[in-house]
Amino acid sequence: MDRLCPGVFKRMFRVNRDTFHNILDRILPHFPSQDEQKAINSSGAPIELQTILAVTLCWLAGASFLDLCFAQGISCSTFYHPKGVLWPILEALDAACDIGFPFDDACALEALSCGFWEHSSSILDSCVLQSMDLVYLYSTTI
Repeated sequence: MDRLCPGVFKRMFRVNRDTFHNILDRILPHFPSQDEQKAINSSGAPIELQTILAVTLCWLAGASFLDLCFAQGISCSTFYHPKGVLWPILEALDAACDIGFPFDDACALEALSCGFWEHSSSILDSCVLQSMDLVYLYSTTI
């Protein structure tokens, strides 16, 4: 990772190097400690947090978990395991980063929806958040 040029780094992880390290620092206190002896017995060494974050960000950006596991020498069964790669990182990200999304405020959701509708020339109706390839829809039946 350290040898990647800035443009390739950002394309792979969808964040620049400084943001990647900022995320790493923020999730560290929220990441569960690994059973190092079990990891050593299983694969020879624990997977570094930097690698786990990199693999997860690549996967969120659309990479295949099979390719990522092969490239990093991670068991495919470890990727989706509750104590493996994906879920601990997502839980740490959730604990470390508050996006401030107003899930329980119908008026705020409606205002966001109107803003997306206007910005998209009336194409994104009932949309409240667009991130990467995902569109989160707002339903008035909340």
